[in-house]
Amino acid sequence: MSTASILYNQGVRYLHLHACNPATREQTVSLEWYSEVGKEIRRIHPDLVLSFGASRTGTEVLETVNQREEFSRLKHTTLSLENGGAQFITNGMDISAAAAIGSRA
Repeated sequence: MSTASILYNQGVRYLHLHACNPATREQTVSLEWYSEVGKEIRRIHPDLVLSFGASRTGTEVLETVNQREEFSRLKHTTLSLENGGAQFITNGMDISAAAAIGSRA
């Protein structure tokens, strides 16, 4: 949280974050991480705009996508702002993956 505060104090009002597993230092799909971090940032800096990443980088993310479908790495998009969600989610999904998800809707 100290990095977010340092950036905020330097005038930053838009922050893009990727969830990182503290044990492996790789990206994670942990909904709890997004919720906890989002809530804490909003508590300290309510006017900071958040953007969460949804990359396919790191062992945990890739294994989760392979085992549980593409949507598993995007589940944090379901978080409301009150529950730690972000105003924006960036997504590196390719067109074929988007089409596959869309065909299930």
